[in-house]
Amino acid sequence: MSGGHQMLLGGGRGIGANLNKSFAAVISKRGAGTQAGSINWHPDGTTVYNQATAPTAGPNWYIPTTTNAGANWSRRLTLISQQNSSFSGATPGFWDPASVDHASTVQNSPSTATATGSAKVEFSPDGGTTIIEIGTVSWTVGP
Repeated sequence: MSGGHQMLLGGGRGIGANLNKSFAAVISKRGAGTQAGSINWHPDGTTVYNQATAPTAGPNWYIPTTTNAGANWSRRLTLISQQNSSFSGATPGFWDPASVDHASTVQNSPSTATATGSAKVEFSPDGGTTIIEIGTVSWTVGP
């Protein structure tokens, strides 16, 4: 692979063996006007959706979940597609430490449009030299 990057996919018991390689998160926040939906990434390997009146559990990115699962990992979302979407928090294209809580928030823009899209979820144990793709986040936010 060019640029000194190494992409790892699939299972096995080597590096990243506990990453959930079938991760699939769906953010859905419907309603008139400006809406925002998010997924919160926790360092124990869990996620939580904030897209309704109360937070709900999302898929785990690390199996089994454990205290400080994210201690040696960075996480990045890489856009696959997007329309009418603005981002805040852990935004696509940037490596974030998985050792702290981060939220990936998407909002519809303009407020009269529906934001849609998807991003691949990648983890790295070494700041982006070795990249392990584990799945996707997709969203539908707005009217």
